[in-house]
Amino acid sequence: MSDKQNVGVVGLGQIGMPLAKNLLAAGFNVIGCNRSGSAELEEQGGTWTASPAEVTRQCDIVITVLPFESSLRAVFDGPDGLDAPNKQGLIVIELCTLPLSAKHWAAERLAAAGGVMLDCPISGYPAMVEAKQAIIFVSGDEAAAKACNAVFDGCTDKHVYLGEFGVGSKLKFVANLLVGVHMVATAEALALAEKAGLDMPRTVEILSNSAAASNMLKNRAPVMRDRDFDNVRARVEVIHKDLKAISEFSHELGATTPLLDASFSAYSQAIDSGLAKKDMAAIYNVLAGTV
Repeated sequence: MSDKQNVGVVGLGQIGMPLAKNLLAAGFNVIGCNRSGSAELEEQGGTWTASPAEVTRQCDIVITVLPFESSLRAVFDGPDGLDAPNKQGLIVIELCTLPLSAKHWAAERLAAAGGVMLDCPISGYPAMVEAKQAIIFVSGDEAAAKACNAVFDGCTDKHVYLGEFGVGSKLKFVANLLVGVHMVATAEALALAEKAGLDMPRTVEILSNSAAASNMLKNRAPVMRDRDFDNVRARVEVIHKDLKAISEFSHELGATTPLLDASFSAYSQAIDSGLAKKDMAAIYNVLAGTV
């Protein structure tokens, strides 16, 4: 019998799959779960199941990587739900950017079934996750977080414990506010450059190494330059969902967020223009007036 620790990964998409591969490479047994099957996981040596409850039965630590609130709620639904086995001591690491109300709902439901949920949003694109360069904002029960340190190490080289449940999401809201604003600012600047008749490849090259550079400009300006919006690293609908949650959170606090509001409005226009499944850099088409 293997003495490797079992770790569950519920959600095997653009973030969940590279995380699962990292955990396998770190020596864990990975029990993965999604609705459509995963030959890729099994080829890497992992085990697939369609049942969140079965993941719980086999694992003491389960990671959920579910991009929408509806997805999180569905994982807890019915006799095959994550909490159905009522497994005492189960720890669930929730990695996505979701409204805090949804995470509190899931945490309370899990607690009633004998488990503990940690709020641990992950910040980084799939390539960063694969390279173990994404950062995990860990928050929640400190003892449970410490018990997961080896799992966090298997996922990424960057994770930090921040305190009580919810602090991770609050910091991720701040981080993704910057992501959204910087993306829209990059699109607006390049749209202006194009209208001014500037050489786009040279403009992108020069700006990427100037005082005007940002991570978004360095990484996404080439995507905007080449109109490579079908090579999706992060979908428009996902950043739109994130900005909606951040907007609601900030307005509840009475914060002044004109740049967030403008960015959310731009991404809402992108959704209305049929760009939901495109890469988030497709916001360029909105700012350039080509949709």
